[in-house]
Amino acid sequence: MLPQCIKNILWDVDLQVFEAADYKEFMAVRVAEKGDLNCLAWFIAEFGVESLVPVLNSREVTAATKQFWQIYFENFTVSTTAQVLS
Repeated sequence: MLPQCIKNILWDVDLQVFEAADYKEFMAVRVAEKGDLNCLAWFIAEFGVESLVPVLNSREVTAATKQFWQIYFENFTVSTTAQVLS
């Protein structure tokens, strides 16, 4: 079951048939662009921080978001992320 924070950013998706695991890249883009820390924590717990890497190459992501994630990946580790999100 998807948490409410994820449901909020999937306003255009039929959640009755949506399987997040089948659309990891779509989810990564949506979380990166529209999500909050709760969405990010859920996404990382479900798919791992490495699943956010496609965001860096996606045309659907703004330049500002790409820059944020590039800085993030250069400066933080998975353990740091877990500490920040807990």
